[in-house]
Amino acid sequence: MSFIDKDLQSIQEARILIEQASVAQTMLLEYPQSLLDRVTGVAIQELTKIGPTFLEKAVQESKYGNLIDESTLLNRVLTSFSEDYLPETYVGILTYGTDGKVLEIGVPLGITVILLPAENTIVNAIFSILTCLKTGNACVVVPHKRALSATQDILSYLERLVEENGLPRGSVSCVSHLSDEGVLTLLDHPQTAAVINIGNLNYTDTPLKNSKPIFYGGTGSTPVFIEKTANIQQACQQIVTSRSFDNGILAGAEQYLITEALIAQQVKEELIRQGAYFMTQEDEVKLLELMKPYGTEGCSEVVGQSAVNLAFRAGMTVPATTKLLVSEQNYILTENPYTDELKFPILVFYLEPDWLRACEKCLELLKEKRNGHSLVIHSKNEDVIEEFALKKPVARVLVNAPATFASMGLGSNLNMTVILGGLTIGHGVTAKNITPKELTYIRQIGYEKAAPNVTTKSASTTIPQEPTIDGLIKMLKELAK
Repeated sequence: MSFIDKDLQSIQEARILIEQASVAQTMLLEYPQSLLDRVTGVAIQELTKIGPTFLEKAVQESKYGNLIDESTLLNRVLTSFSEDYLPETYVGILTYGTDGKVLEIGVPLGITVILLPAENTIVNAIFSILTCLKTGNACVVVPHKRALSATQDILSYLERLVEENGLPRGSVSCVSHLSDEGVLTLLDHPQTAAVINIGNLNYTDTPLKNSKPIFYGGTGSTPVFIEKTANIQQACQQIVTSRSFDNGILAGAEQYLITEALIAQQVKEELIRQGAYFMTQEDEVKLLELMKPYGTEGCSEVVGQSAVNLAFRAGMTVPATTKLLVSEQNYILTENPYTDELKFPILVFYLEPDWLRACEKCLELLKEKRNGHSLVIHSKNEDVIEEFALKKPVARVLVNAPATFASMGLGSNLNMTVILGGLTIGHGVTAKNITPKELTYIRQIGYEKAAPNVTTKSASTTIPQEPTIDGLIKMLKELAK
């Protein structure tokens, strides 16, 4: 009987993948933007047709999310990538001076390791790989064990596709043998130039001997405030649609709702009309039991489940049209499971007497577990909006918009992405939306300035003499004339 050391097998595979990616990267540095664009364009066209097949397999394998919603999201992401990023130039000569000399050149960062999450893994994989293809960066993808087979299938497909269209072998690759040791080998390899970590908390605090930029993007507990001047119907409709989309697993989805006492009843009634269900104390006990063990990584079996499914499993009776579960809370307590990041369609409802107290509540929620990278405000009062924008420690303040989509740049003025930079929650090197631009650096070309044609007088070395009495008399006579 023979035994295979899986850790050693994983480490060996990691080294081989990096070696292949290194050869590919050397070749990719010679590829013009036009060729990279052609391959990226072909990938977008093919994924538009075949993408839903991989989505279906991932949803079935991980048991997270909603296939219809993820298909809609993939279509929007591919369309936006094609319109927003495909026409842009990121590598090669970027700008010339008025004299025709080169001033800036875009350069790929190099081999990029991509750590995928269990949730929405296919859309995250596709966006990350397209970003690498567009910018000429070889990439090695690390699947999540919960969606291993589906991820390996789409990566195998993309590997063949890019090679058939002119990119070198090793430009896109995927880990087959998963282990912590193998992943750490990839992350800490001297030839790994950058890391994209999409919500994989297992490796956020791993010390690396070979430093490199880590672009962290994950989900977060987004607070949303409905102020008394807001369009309540529109705000509630957006919140329910956004939080329930893909069963609550997308990056910027609302988790906490804070509103003023003056409009609280209207907000509750409108939320119920839109499909929200306010839980009783008995319901709360049942749901909390289902959520055990508590914590971001703990309650994995409730992640990405629909509100109706969760209610059924918890033994609650809710309308068949329920899209969202709502828990009313008075205080923020560290031991309260609702202060953790919750990746399913639930909304925690807080009531405050006025917008100033609501502002303080938002700050408390953002600081409690430091896992909120975005904030939403529904209001027509520009002074209140400005105050929120100035004071909140978040990377994105979204105004009168559904957080799930607006934070990703879908239907808002932000850059489109599925990776929301996590600097404000203590992870990664940037708080911005991660786009192709982040995977390049700009090489600036400096030229010597022509020396100015200016003549200067030499400083006098004559030491002035003290005036004599006769000299002073002469000066006074001259002044008196």
